[in-house]
Amino acid sequence: MTAKLKDLEIIAICSFFVLLCAIGIVWSVTSGLLTSGIDGIMLLFVCLMMAGILGLIILLGLKDAGLIPTFGHSKSKAAAPAAKSAPQTSQPAPQGK
Repeated sequence: MTAKLKDLEIIAICSFFVLLCAIGIVWSVTSGLLTSGIDGIMLLFVCLMMAGILGLIILLGLKDAGLIPTFGHSKSKAAAPAAKSAPQTSQPAPQGK
């Protein structure tokens, strides 16, 4: 199994659980459980927390699979200008008397 296929498999599993979290949030709000006490509030926060964590896993998996672009400077591009600007001398500098 390739790494990209493994990433897509994890993304699919996480997406399923994010969908379940979204259903739990909607049910908590529409059933009136949210206003009835601490149980509804805790259910809402647990669903939001799980959806956030799994959503982050989905984003990182999509980035690893190469399906979303990465922003910022890459390490290879940042190292190239630094190597060009360094002096390339093979002899030590002359010392004065």
